[in-house]
Amino acid sequence: MKLILDLGLLLVTLTMMFAVGIALGGCGFRDVWKRRGALSGWLAANILLPPAVALGVVSATRMPVETAGGLLLIAACPIGDIANLYVLRARGSLPFSVSLNAASCLLFPLTMPLTFAAYRLLGNPHDLFTTPKVFEAARLFVCFSAPLLAGWWLRRRRPDWAAAVSRPLHLATTVGILALLVLIVGIQLPVIQAAGLRAAAGSLAFLVVGTALGLGLAPLMKSPRPEWIAGLCCLPVRNVGIAALAAVTLGGHLGFAGHAAIYFVVEVVFFLTLSSLLGRRS
Repeated sequence: MKLILDLGLLLVTLTMMFAVGIALGGCGFRDVWKRRGALSGWLAANILLPPAVALGVVSATRMPVETAGGLLLIAACPIGDIANLYVLRARGSLPFSVSLNAASCLLFPLTMPLTFAAYRLLGNPHDLFTTPKVFEAARLFVCFSAPLLAGWWLRRRRPDWAAAVSRPLHLATTVGILALLVLIVGIQLPVIQAAGLRAAAGSLAFLVVGTALGLGLAPLMKSPRPEWIAGLCCLPVRNVGIAALAAVTLGGHLGFAGHAAIYFVVEVVFFLTLSSLLGRRS
């Protein structure tokens, strides 16, 4: 069962990053580059604020170690690809959100070990939050960066092919993530049943605080409405596929992957509602 899960996570991750690369190649990146100062600011916020929010939620709620570890792991991950769907529904800047998403994924093999190191310095004792070894970091870089760059190259070289496979890739990624989460829930059902309410409450607190911080950052970044909507939707939305992959491959902590499933359900409900409200006001 673990072999099936590992292979499934790897396949979904490669497909997801290839799809992000195709989207990056097709977006108005030149226009986004003109706003590179704001892009850098939002990117820094996406790297630094989610772990800080998660630490605050964990400290305030006194979660059990397993539940707290799941939330901290999620916060250390890059932006989730599904954030682009929320941005589209809210009528935000899709090129801006895709650029943020791609940049956070490219930096992920560096930012996750640094975040884990910060967790250790701040006293989190869980053994998952040890800095990955050089080989593990290199493997993560290949898994995430290579397919993203390949998708970007395909979009630039053969836009007709890229356009034809873009929607099926996104659909396959969504179905794959849902299937893996169902598998993880089935394997970890006793753990999820025991900690489900606390994990859901912690996930909701993480999303609410992260969204509030996104609203507060908008004036500081001097972002127009489409841009701050993109930044707002990206800030608290984390990549559950990468969280599950990291939980299983780096530490063998399948329970953390179960908490990622709970977070994903809460996130989808929260952001589908929020994006619908923002879209109606645009």
